[in-house]
Amino acid sequence: MRRRAGILATVVVSLLAGATPATAQAPEFVPLSSGNFVTPPVRWEALAVRPSTIFLDLYDVENILFQTYNLQFAAPPPKKGVSALGYRPPGLPSTAALLGGVAEPRVKTVKVLFRGAPAQKLKPTPAPAEWDFRARFFATGAVVAESAAGLTRVVRKIKALDRKGKLLSTQAEIFTNPF
Repeated sequence: MRRRAGILATVVVSLLAGATPATAQAPEFVPLSSGNFVTPPVRWEALAVRPSTIFLDLYDVENILFQTYNLQFAAPPPKKGVSALGYRPPGLPSTAALLGGVAEPRVKTVKVLFRGAPAQKLKPTPAPAEWDFRARFFATGAVVAESAAGLTRVVRKIKALDRKGKLLSTQAEIFTNPF
């Protein structure tokens, strides 16, 4: 009986010694930002999803998901650049605006200028190395001025800044889906 227990212990130890160590997995999504719109009364939430997608989710007053915008980027942005896409959640006319995008890894701050709303400075979130997508994700929402409620394009400019605040690039043509 002791001999069997000894053999069993030897087998278990040798199996454990030969086992490969567990490796940590990268997350499948990374939270970016969230906010609220007063009119219509909705909450929005932005997530970067493996490998190169941003989900902009809209929740009603009862906290039920009712709409998702899916932004997919085929490749990281060009050197020192940003790529972004905007949405007008409830359609036009509306004062609500959402924007999601990716920035090249050297970009440490993104400054978004909306029509009739304060400029926003964002710190883009880097994609985990395991995603194999060398970029930083960002998303934001804004309530624009009533005078811009009927306009499709409410993002005037996006500026990409390095860690010292030096301007790397400016993007002025931002497509905004009116729905």
